[in-house]
Amino acid sequence: MQKRATIKDIAKALDISVSTVSRGLRDHPDISKEMRQLIKDKAKELNYHPNHIAAGLRKRSSKIIALIIPEISMFFFPSVIKGVEEVARENGYQLLVLQSNDDLEHEKRNIQMCLDHSVEGILISLSNKTSNIDHLINLPASGIPVVFFDKSIENSPFDEVVIDDEDVAFQAVKNLVHEGCKNIAIILGNENLL
Repeated sequence: MQKRATIKDIAKALDISVSTVSRGLRDHPDISKEMRQLIKDKAKELNYHPNHIAAGLRKRSSKIIALIIPEISMFFFPSVIKGVEEVARENGYQLLVLQSNDDLEHEKRNIQMCLDHSVEGILISLSNKTSNIDHLINLPASGIPVVFFDKSIENSPFDEVVIDDEDVAFQAVKNLVHEGCKNIAIILGNENLL
């Protein structure tokens, strides 16, 4: 596999400074139009692609938002992914989608991955095995805002986007009774999650 071309490779090939290449690639007005084109042509020839992670580290901005979900199922989460990705893209962000597989340890590893990749925010639907959120508590101090969606934990310090399950359940049962149903059952998940 060929080594990824860098700005230094372009500078060396053209016998110019790295800063000139950098400014030329960004269409800086201090660089002549001819030199900018020469730089871009050489970048294309060398198959240069910007390293957005390195640029993000320099700017202290990864422009990545993480979405952590229990699983990608056929119903709810694909529409969540689509909606979040659309809004993220419209605002200049990339979306990193991670699955916890409804496992607390996997959820913790996902949080560590978010820290390692300097994400700028985390949207999380907690796993069914999550009964405390110690692994999330220090994220805001690291500059990473956290928003719970779909599921939450009582007295959570985080913002959350959830539906009022009690009201929705009441409305569903009321509708079933109105339709003449007599034997109504309910299936519940983790009682620690709201």
